[in-house]
Amino acid sequence: MRITSKWAFLAGALAVLAGVNASQAQQTIRVGWTIPAEESKYWMMRRPAEFPNLGKTYNVEWTQFQGTAPMTQALTTEYGVFNSVVDQLAEQARADLAAEGLPADQAEFSLELDMLYGGQVNVKRTACPVLHLRCPEDVQALYDEFEREFSEAFSPLVVNKPGGVYLDNFVLKVTVPTAKPALPDLPVQPADAGAALTGKRPAWWPGQGWTETSVYDAGALRPGHQIDGPVIVEAPLTTVVVPPGMRYTIDRHGLGLLKAAPLQETQNGGAR
Repeated sequence: MRITSKWAFLAGALAVLAGVNASQAQQTIRVGWTIPAEESKYWMMRRPAEFPNLGKTYNVEWTQFQGTAPMTQALTTEYGVFNSVVDQLAEQARADLAAEGLPADQAEFSLELDMLYGGQVNVKRTACPVLHLRCPEDVQALYDEFEREFSEAFSPLVVNKPGGVYLDNFVLKVTVPTAKPALPDLPVQPADAGAALTGKRPAWWPGQGWTETSVYDAGALRPGHQIDGPVIVEAPLTTVVVPPGMRYTIDRHGLGLLKAAPLQETQNGGAR
């Protein structure tokens, strides 16, 4: 809303100036500004075609007000405060891993930070190049990464160094190496899954309405079995709904795969 109101104000001012006779002296508009992201200055910079008379019948004299003390541009030296938050998160993560039976001693951590410029509301989650802050170079590297990602996400024109940078949230990510599970290679059965059929019950299907639908026991399905929808496959903890035109197949590893049924077989009334 602020941008709209300022745009309207400028448009009104320029409309008045447009009526000034070209033979008269150029008019000067004096405008003050503070935070780049909220100011008309940057709208005019990015849209010069909207102000064709700028520099002809009028000029704009810009004055920047100091909105935030210059000291906010200094790099922080509060390494201990920052690092203590990271260490607390890491300790909690290790405890969670141990409770899950995962090798906490092999954990690898990475850090992301939700950051924003003072006086703005745009928050950018930034990958922190280091896990802990040890020296000014670490802080500078973090800021440089934030400015780069912020500029890409929003615009370089809204970078507001005088406003300082605030940390809104810490996000610690942890990864642990895990062994790739070996899938069993099971014998493949014929496609007919009739032995797993448990009965029928009404079910509603798009385009078909209420239809008597075959119900299969997931635990009785074997590798190689194929079932064309519409059918329902029931398991103790889940239910697989196979819509019309789809085929549910158990592969040689015992995994259920839902794919489009071949058109010809569907038209011929595939096994249900």
